[in-house]
Amino acid sequence: PARKLTLYTEGKTIGNILDTEHTPEEELIRRHRAEAGLRGLKTLPPLMQKRFVLHYEQGMTTKRIADLQSVSEYTVKKDIVNARRRLKKYFEE
Repeated sequence: PARKLTLYTEGKTIGNILDTEHTPEEELIRRHRAEAGLRGLKTLPPLMQKRFVLHYEQGMTTKRIADLQSVSEYTVKKDIVNARRRLKKYFEE
């Protein structure tokens, strides 16, 4: 998480900035979570995985994904919902 830093000059506040640097512990946790996420994604069937990534990582709408893959939007939505369920179950184990 970013920390708010206050900048001072001659004893007066001149502004605030966000410190986006992570401590070594925060960076380790971030990497661990990213690796766990990748392991979870790899448990999904390839098309389900692709649709999930396009939607959540690339920010594509379900309509756009459906158009690109020549499938119904319902199919894309169903795969995304099923991917979320599978990943939830994967991480609960």
